Amino acid sequence: VGGDGWVPSAAATLAGPDGSKVFACLLCQRQFPSAEKLSVHELKSALHKTNLEKRQKEIEMEEIKSLKEATSREAKQLEAHEKRLANKRQYEEIQAAQVPVDPLGADNVGNQMMQKMGWVGGGLGRDGAGLDTCLGVQLREGRAGLGAGVPMKEEFMVEPGDSYQIAAKKKARARFDASMDE
Repeated sequence: VGGDGWVPSAAATLAGPDGSKVFACLLCQRQFPSAEKLSVHELKSALHKTNLEKRQKEIEMEEIKSLKEATSREAKQLEAHEKRLANKRQYEEIQAAQVPVDPLGADNVGNQMMQKMGWVGGGLGRDGAGLDTCLGVQLREGRAGLGAGVPMKEEFMVEPGDSYQIAAKKKARARFDASMDE
């Protein structure tokens, strides 16, 4: 029974083996001689009301289960997104750490050569609008190759007795698992 008084019907009119009409309640799995008896059963039977409540609880549990599964899926997607963001922040921190913060010291050979040629500091070029900091070394992970820097699981380690084909399969499987973890 819904909040608006609606009662779902489990009544069915079926054709019997001899072609006659058979009135049945599919919820209670009972047969009735007429449509009137079936409607009385739906309105007054305690068995029907109990079976109806059980079925409604089953439907609610199925809905709750599907909502939990959807929420779990969304949580996993959110967790993967946060992991990617954390990796990106970590990469950016590494990049920022590689850029030299201090200007060149007086004992630096390149600095001494530039001062001998008349450079007193500031930007390079005729107008002084060029670079005024050192070029920093940058980590280029994009050219490192697949799986570089990722620790390999024991099961994927290539052993001295492995053939070329087995070693290639182990390496490919390790790269695939690493890409699925990301």
